Parts: sequence; C-alpha cells; structure tokens
Amino acid sequence: MLKLAWKYMRYYKSQTLAIFVSVLLTASLLSGISSLIYSSQKSDLANRKTIYGDWHYYVETDKETYVSVQSGDKGDGYDLEQCGKMEIRDVVSEEFLITFIHADETYRQMAHRELLEGTFPEKENEIAADGYVL
Repeated sequence: MLKLAWKYMRYYKSQTLAIFVSVLLTASLLSGISSLIYSSQKSDLANRKTIYGDWHYYVETDKETYVSVQSGDKGDGYDLEQCGKMEIRDVVSEEFLITFIHADETYRQMAHRELLEGTFPEKENEIAADGYVL
C-alpha cells in the first residue's frame, strides 16, 4: 500500500506539491490566527488599564500584615479598593516554566483571570490552566 502511494506521488508531482503547500499554508494560517487572538486579548487588557488606571502592588508578607491590609484602612491620599491573595505553591522549570499558584477570587478578578468553562479546582491536587498554557 505504501509503495502504491509513493508511486502515485511520484507520477503526480504537481498535485502532490500543491497538496503539500496547501497543508503548510493552512497550518501557518491557523497558527497566525491564534497568535493574533492572543495579541488582541493582551492589547485589550493594556487598553483597559490605560483608560481605567491600574495600581497593583505585589508584596511578600505574613498573615498578620495581610489581615491588617485587608481590613480596608484608608491611607494618606489613597483608598484601598480591593485586596487579593496569591500564593506560589510550586514552580516547574524543566521543559517549560510553569508556576502553580493558589489565588482567591479577588486576586483572580484583579488579574483578569476569568473562567471560560468548567469550575475552579475544589479538591486537593486539582489545577486550572489559563488559555496561554493550553
């Protein structure tokens, strides 16, 4: 069967070449579209930050400091609107750099991590991956 296919490809060289080029162009078109969609999402997020403002501070702290900040004390010249918690659980750096984090709902909202389908992990050893990882 493989011999027959090889003979067919050698006899019809122009058609074989046309099929190969069309498969190659289709693959590059799909890759380009997915890249443009991701770029559009990042651009939209940057545009929203420009319009509405964005002041996020990441501070490594202990539990007592987090509770005092979360209480909502007003500072000198600023108001604390939201306070979220993100905890890095593990980092895998072998083939790709993957960070496993645990975050509360407020942090996910501030970082624009919206659930597209399914549910967030509820049990031990469950994870959710964002669109870029997938």
